[in-house]
Amino acid sequence: MQAVGQRVLLAIALGVSSSEFRGDAAPSFGPPLTNGEVNIAGLTEVSGVAASRNNSNVLWTHNDSGHPAVAYAIDTFGRLLGNYNVPGNMDTEDIAIGPGPIANVSYIYVGDIGDNSAARPSIKIYQIPEPAVYARQYTNPPTVTPKGVRTITLTYPDGPRDAEALMVDSVTGDLFIITKESPARVYTASKSQLDTNNSFALTFL
Repeated sequence: MQAVGQRVLLAIALGVSSSEFRGDAAPSFGPPLTNGEVNIAGLTEVSGVAASRNNSNVLWTHNDSGHPAVAYAIDTFGRLLGNYNVPGNMDTEDIAIGPGPIANVSYIYVGDIGDNSAARPSIKIYQIPEPAVYARQYTNPPTVTPKGVRTITLTYPDGPRDAEALMVDSVTGDLFIITKESPARVYTASKSQLDTNNSFALTFL
């Protein structure tokens, strides 16, 4: 993914018109409201972002390849709340939040799925029980190595692919990977596979 630079505006679209609810016209939006700017040393090539489900006003993000393997917790004002180490970063492209093997636990899924040359024999998903993050941490952001991290190795059923999009269904827990090609290809791993295996083949959809 192309670098978005060191300063990224956080914006919220306001003013959805009532026509959206009537269904008789496309929705219209008012001007954005800027909450803050992301200007964090080390976070220079943002490649994915996911909103926390356990921690209010917390976003998880990370760099693309060529940077330390870190998931950054930031708040909705763009302030750094903490650096959370992950196992590796060959070409980390996306991040998601979803359920996992332990009931009522939210997990972070970091997708080391990039492959510009379509040559990697396998890709990696890092599954991390989402840690508690507090607003007060912005005054002294910690560096943490989370507990319970799993590395899940995945292969494509039809050879290596380059992918940049990762999603986890918040209800079923199934994982989806979308490749960067035309037409794009969609692959999936079921929650039951993810919960019980550390290495297996994706299914083409």
